[in-house]
Amino acid sequence: MSYPESFIYNLQSLHYIRTRPFRYDQEAYMEEKEDDAILLSYIKTRTHRVAASKDGVKKPKENCAICQAKFKHEESIGTLGCGHEYHTGCIKQWLLRKKDCPVCRASVLP
Repeated sequence: MSYPESFIYNLQSLHYIRTRPFRYDQEAYMEEKEDDAILLSYIKTRTHRVAASKDGVKKPKENCAICQAKFKHEESIGTLGCGHEYHTGCIKQWLLRKKDCPVCRASVLP
C-alpha cells in the first residue's frame, strides 16, 4: 500500500511539531502579565452587604451580568468606571479577554 506524498509530508510535519523543543518567551509573558495587572487595576472592589429594610419591603437582589448569579452577603464585588458591578472574579476573567464593560461596552481604559 502506498500513501500520497502530501500524507507523508503532513506526518513528517506533525512529528516535527510534536518533538521540537518548546520555546518559552519569558519577556513576552512578563509584558502580558504587566498589561493584565494594569487593566485589572481599573476595577474598584467592595464587599457586598445586604441591608435589612426598616419598612419590611425587600430590596430586589442584584445580579452579576456575567454569570447571572445574585450577589450574596459578604461577596467581593468589582465595579468598573461606568458604575456597573460584577463578581470580582467574573469581571477579572472578562477583562483578561475583552477591554470593555459587558453591559454598556464602555472602555475600561482611560
